[in-house]
Amino acid sequence: TIPAEKYLRCFLLKMKSAFQSLKISNIRKQLDCAVTLFNGQCFTWRKLSETEFLGVVKDHVVEIKQEPDDIMFRTHPDSTDMRKVLHDYFQLEYNLEELYEEWNDRDPKFQKIADRMPGVRILRQPPFECLISFICSQNNHISRITGLINKIKSNYGSKIGKFYGEDLYRFPSHEELKRATVDELRELGFGYRAPYIVETVK
Repeated sequence: TIPAEKYLRCFLLKMKSAFQSLKISNIRKQLDCAVTLFNGQCFTWRKLSETEFLGVVKDHVVEIKQEPDDIMFRTHPDSTDMRKVLHDYFQLEYNLEELYEEWNDRDPKFQKIADRMPGVRILRQPPFECLISFICSQNNHISRITGLINKIKSNYGSKIGKFYGEDLYRFPSHEELKRATVDELRELGFGYRAPYIVETVK
């Protein structure tokens, strides 16, 4: 987590766009960003505070603020399509409140935890990024997986810019990651996962 006073003083943020609403009704039951983004299904988001998050989605840096009655976002580069992109990323076409009710009826164990964990969604991530991420997850923990993904992005992806004092990169395309060799990946700390990544990309 980046201390609020640090990032508020940072003048390197390049996002000039205003925050927009994600336009979701009944926020609490439909999307909890903190749990959804940091439960181990993706490894590209950073906490700016307990309710503010920074990540990269489809070549755009995205800043999200979860408010009591809304979820706000802004992006760099600015794009008129990003609300649609984020709706797809969070799979907001599904009514999670209705699904929770259905799962409660079918599973007594789910009933016991549902009220304590509302708004948890499965992300619709880019398939190639998701595949490589979960190769990195073998016999690993979240903080180290995140570090490995950042190394892939910074060594083989393209830089988007510096935000809140940190360089952010796109995840490399299939063609870009073809440059990686087993020896390079081992030097970066991927260990026995290196040949699996290289063979998968082939």
